Amino acid sequence: MENLTIEQKIRLLSGDGWWHTYEIEGLLPAIFMCDGPHGLRIQRKTGDHLGINESDVSVCYPTESTIACSFDKELLFRLGKTLGKEARANSSDMVLGPGVNIKRTPLCGRNFEYYSEDPVVSGELGAAFINGLQSVGVSCCVKHFACNNIEYRRNFSDSRMTERTLREIYLKAFEIIVKKASPRAIMCAYNLVNGVFCSENRKLLTDVLRGEWSFDGIVVSDWGAVVNEAASVKAGLDLAMPEGEIYKRLKLSYDQGEITETEISAAADRVAKFVLDCVDNRKQTVEHFSRDSALALVKTAARESAVLLKNENNFFPLKSGEKILFTGDATEDTPYQGGGSSHVNNANAISLLNALKETRLDYEYVRGCDTESGTTCDIDFSPYDKIIVSCKLRQADESEGYDRKNLKLPPAINKLILSAIKSGKRVGVLLFVGGVVELPWAGKTDGIMLCGLPGENGCFGIADLLAGKCSPCGKLAETWVKYEKQLSTYSLAIGNGKTVDYNEGVFVGYRYYENKGVKPLFPFGYGLSYTKFAYSEFAVRQSESDFTISFSVKNVGNVDGKETAFVFARHPVTNEPRPIKTLIDFEKKLIRKGQTETFSVTVPKTALCVYDENGRKYLPSGNYEFLICSSSAKIEGKLAVSVIGEKSVVTAYTLMSEIWQNKKQKAIFQKNIIDRLLPLFGLDKLPENTERILLESPLRNFKGLAPSVITEEILEQTIKELNEV
Repeated sequence: MENLTIEQKIRLLSGDGWWHTYEIEGLLPAIFMCDGPHGLRIQRKTGDHLGINESDVSVCYPTESTIACSFDKELLFRLGKTLGKEARANSSDMVLGPGVNIKRTPLCGRNFEYYSEDPVVSGELGAAFINGLQSVGVSCCVKHFACNNIEYRRNFSDSRMTERTLREIYLKAFEIIVKKASPRAIMCAYNLVNGVFCSENRKLLTDVLRGEWSFDGIVVSDWGAVVNEAASVKAGLDLAMPEGEIYKRLKLSYDQGEITETEISAAADRVAKFVLDCVDNRKQTVEHFSRDSALALVKTAARESAVLLKNENNFFPLKSGEKILFTGDATEDTPYQGGGSSHVNNANAISLLNALKETRLDYEYVRGCDTESGTTCDIDFSPYDKIIVSCKLRQADESEGYDRKNLKLPPAINKLILSAIKSGKRVGVLLFVGGVVELPWAGKTDGIMLCGLPGENGCFGIADLLAGKCSPCGKLAETWVKYEKQLSTYSLAIGNGKTVDYNEGVFVGYRYYENKGVKPLFPFGYGLSYTKFAYSEFAVRQSESDFTISFSVKNVGNVDGKETAFVFARHPVTNEPRPIKTLIDFEKKLIRKGQTETFSVTVPKTALCVYDENGRKYLPSGNYEFLICSSSAKIEGKLAVSVIGEKSVVTAYTLMSEIWQNKKQKAIFQKNIIDRLLPLFGLDKLPENTERILLESPLRNFKGLAPSVITEEILEQTIKELNEV
């Protein structure tokens, strides 16, 4: 936009109010945006970014934490497309979402807005949703880039981690989305990453995002995330939101020579191109948005996403002729969304109690407890065959802006469940929650179903499952621990309010539990059905660029059902400690009773690439296994392949623990370094405690232990030999 003045260019780099870009009369119109992604939060007058002020009535869809359990890419595309049509009907040019931050800890209060603990799940589902949304001419702003995995002091917290951890876990979902969905915008997070605010992080915003991934959209700040306007523009930020005093401060920085016209023009050109693209998108013909069709999709999505966690002696589905008691206040006050900026003002949310009226079940309802006040009442359970307790967290427990204090359900709920169990009746539990909760009574119940936060019409889908109109097919997108102290991040998640050290590295979620031998309550990918499936005919075909993995799954039960199959990879030994297995892809299919379906997953060899601790991406050479699984804990078949790739590079900063993973490298290091040190201390071998200390030391530190023995020359020769193995 060469015809713009420098003042106009600067003005383009911040919003006009809360939800609009700045209009340059005669040249560029204003672009209107709204919050998402599980429903539109459209504020046309008084705006805010926390969902405080009233917004237009919109359809509320299942939250991301819920819909992720569907593992259904086609469903995510449909949801995105439907939300896009609603946005078009409301003249919104861009939706803020989806959020694809990793569930590093279930204590994060905003986890209901995120998909998974695994970056492949988050990336693939996020890409499907974005492709649907942008297919109708609405731009997507994926968030929060990057490493915003807690809410506590999110504006100033420094997420500190190795380059390998950053790349393999926390950037991977964004990378998948950029390459598979081409989002038109990315929102940078509030926090710092390794000492630099995301809004000022040139490495993230320019080097990685635009340089390595070829992102060609705009970078938008989270609302109020910009600390230094000039530094942000220099780093690659394009649009600072909301307006505030940003223009004045940027203009002053320009006048004082802190930022150049070239730097301002680069960002302004990207904003101008984005605006013009949005104007072109408005011309796209889109079919009429139907609220009834959207509500039908909400019902479908909730039904596809519910996870059957326990079903002793076919407790579910409920059968005609059984006398059933529904209790728990979540039955009539059913939560369907979380709080904060994603809060949707919907027209008529349907409770489970109302949805049950559409079934032919013989049931009664007694409230039983009040979650908010903590009160319970005595119930006579004797007249009933089955007791169904509906559970929820307190309204204030799941929201943007703060984290959960613990993983416990409210005491009143647990008391009600235990009283039902003590009655001797068969007891089932429905969980209307957005994330992991402790279930201390799980072993004493007959049935457990995770319903999530199902959206305003989702309880109709839950009622269908309870009544046996269809079979549950959701699976867990995050691991459910038995109790809080099992968490990989226990005592590490929140940090000290200033820094959060990601000391667990790449061992997040199932990666941690499997490597440590910790048995959770329910593993990642777990979910039961009203039918059963049998896997067979495993095969792999290798080409120059990829692998094609195929297998058959037969429905050996008596009802139709859907099955999600997972493909994990087991890597060869590298210098870096590796998870036992890593998710590569997943596929979901409907399989009619008695029928067999063939699954086929194509895995590019690049999907097997890893990073060393120095940030070098490479494909390890060696023998791999592809594991076909029905959950992370249940391997159905194995396929072995050999890959010619690259070796990890050993440097002076490589940890001894990394060398210890490779027998040949360990022998070299033992001979060249350890055996030279032992006589100095009068030892024949390293004591166990000493070895454990040294394992966490980089190779360069060994020179300092005995400079006269471990010289620079010896260290360099050792590193050379290690790299030759």
